[in-house]
Amino acid sequence: MENVYKEQAQHKLSNYKSLGELMWITIKSHEDKIAQLDACTEETVTYAELQNKVVRCALWLQKKGIKSGDVISICTGNHLNSIVPCLSTTYINAIFNPWNENMDLQTALYFLQLMMPKMIFCSEKSVNIILSAIKKQNYNATVVVFGKHVDAVSFSDILKNCNDVEVTNFRYIELDNIKKTACIMHSSGTTGIPKGVELSNYAMLFISLQYEINLTNVPSLWFSTIYWITGVIMSFSGIIQSTKAIIYPEFDEEMTCRLIQKYKIETVFLSTNMMNRLHQSNCIQKYPLSFLKTVMFGGTSIRPKVQEELEHLLPHVQILQCYDPETGKVLNPNQSGEIWLKLPSIMNGYYKNPEATKNTIDKDGWIHSGDIGYIDEDGEIFIVDRIKDLIKYRGYQISPTEIENVLISHPAVSEVVVIGIPHAIDDEHPLAFIIKQPGAKVMEQELIDFVANNMMDDCKLRGGVIFLSKFPYTSSGKILKKELKVQVLFLGTNLLNRFLRSEYIQKYPLSSLKVIKCGGSLLKSKVQENLRHVLPHVQILQCYGMTETGGIITIQQPHHKNGSCGVLIENVKIKIVDPESGKVLGSNQSGEVWIKVPSLMNGYYRNPEATKNIIDNEGWLHSGDIGYVDEDGELFIIDRIKELIKYKGYHISPGEIENILLSHPAVLEAAIIGVPHILDDEHPLAYINKRPGVKVTEQELIDFVAKNMEDRCKLRGGVIFLNNFPCTDSGKISKKDLKAMARKLAQQN
Repeated sequence: MENVYKEQAQHKLSNYKSLGELMWITIKSHEDKIAQLDACTEETVTYAELQNKVVRCALWLQKKGIKSGDVISICTGNHLNSIVPCLSTTYINAIFNPWNENMDLQTALYFLQLMMPKMIFCSEKSVNIILSAIKKQNYNATVVVFGKHVDAVSFSDILKNCNDVEVTNFRYIELDNIKKTACIMHSSGTTGIPKGVELSNYAMLFISLQYEINLTNVPSLWFSTIYWITGVIMSFSGIIQSTKAIIYPEFDEEMTCRLIQKYKIETVFLSTNMMNRLHQSNCIQKYPLSFLKTVMFGGTSIRPKVQEELEHLLPHVQILQCYDPETGKVLNPNQSGEIWLKLPSIMNGYYKNPEATKNTIDKDGWIHSGDIGYIDEDGEIFIVDRIKDLIKYRGYQISPTEIENVLISHPAVSEVVVIGIPHAIDDEHPLAFIIKQPGAKVMEQELIDFVANNMMDDCKLRGGVIFLSKFPYTSSGKILKKELKVQVLFLGTNLLNRFLRSEYIQKYPLSSLKVIKCGGSLLKSKVQENLRHVLPHVQILQCYGMTETGGIITIQQPHHKNGSCGVLIENVKIKIVDPESGKVLGSNQSGEVWIKVPSLMNGYYRNPEATKNIIDNEGWLHSGDIGYVDEDGELFIIDRIKELIKYKGYHISPGEIENILLSHPAVLEAAIIGVPHILDDEHPLAYINKRPGVKVTEQELIDFVAKNMEDRCKLRGGVIFLNNFPCTDSGKISKKDLKAMARKLAQQN
């Protein structure tokens, strides 16, 4: 087929009928060579000693009734015994299923319900979570712990459960169908719940026999636990190639360099995140690393700049990226699209999830990776992004990675992630999470301008910039974008008012929440002040814009004043104009906000009269909003011109009265309208939504306003209690409906 790229098979799998057979033959052939070295204790294990433990564990499993097709879960970090149960299951044709050692109870419950394992091998770190999940699920499974625990079987004890004769007479069980499942891994869970990925014996043979990375008789190092597919591949390929695996429990930049130097390590496998951390540290410059020959990495795509600088620091080392997904129209070279794959090691499917399998593997056997990439004229593959990560802005697809690549080139940026946040008009806006270089000083606006100056208009950081001290990661070392997305909440102002005035904020810690952005109508300064007090760890930011302006024109930053809409974004002009005289006003003087912006609408469709009334002949849009700009350039919106109440010739701002009412402990929501009066023009009328369980009378609220405001602002129109306010489609309180309700009530009286 045209534009289908192939790599010819180089390994014959017909010599082996199962993964267990391959492991049995290769481990026995290596005998007294060192298989593992614990860098913390200097303890070593030979291949003969490894085989002895694997056989003893397999015999114990058989005595406990484990048979072909049963699931054995393993939940542990890297140590000398972590691979043993995996190998034992291959000898008896059971299925090994690695779990994340750092999972929480909810994940453990999900894994337990999905996998229904007969046995679970776990570390002392994870045993309590697993026992809690079993108890909560009322599930029956044997738990084996690498160490000791009163409610679990000790791994060291099971190795004593058979005699030497049994070990000598044991032989792996032959497999009748090479396509049977050998292991069930879990997908990364970057954007959703992890799925169980079934890999057959055939797939595992193919993966293990690919010598893309040379481990033959050399010391090697990796930090991937067996929960990662890379951890499994390195373990099994390492055994086949008789590597000496240097085991260290967790990645550390300095320690990695020291281990390479001390043990003369030639081959290292790291995640992309580890590569970035190694690059940012100064550890590489401190050690010659002369024995190192190859560094392979994978997980997510690395920035070209990072790889280029690493190759400069380590000119004698091959730095190689590998691609691994969870395993339309065919495009030409250098054209980006979704990568489809067909290979012998493709999974059997997602465990107990035929719908997800059907969505990933088509009827012709192609796996739809979900990754956007291209192949250049030399046959090299480049990963651009994940389909699910693409940001949709006004119908256009934006690649977060392209924006990230620009931001990472800024000298103050250490790490960056760009996500899309919902926008009522534009679909989504790009928002950047930034970790700054140590000691670097940079403001949000500087980075917003940096992107604007170096990229197309679509890519502007209209969602803003948020600085973090660290990123959340999946267990496989990828940045957890779904958690970053729940760190940002976008609410209409009406919803935000209700959010504050309800008591739910006090009931939940909301520790993951970093930012609340709001817009749609005015956020009262008192409301923002209270929110910042209740949620001191959260940035509460207001933005201002209109459909007519093509979106947001001002964005508030964390250091801006309560009630402010922030400062102008790039290429926006505003002026404050006296609506009666037309005079342009100075700072801190209130008038109508006039706006000039490149994204201004062409006009109202088939309504030239309305267009003429809102856009003047110089291109200024008359917003209809009353506001002012203070001495620091921050915009404050006070009210809508049409909503101003006229009392005996004076203009009264409903927003000012609403602010006072919202400070009353019984008031959840408040909306003020003007009702006609035969002598006074209009009287203010308050619609009130009370807080649950709180008692307050109309007269009490009328007196509260009278005591705290000028005489003209008194609630001469009265107070009406409502259970719910009518809202527009965009979530704003519909004052038009409230006025209609008042008219109807007046007619009835």
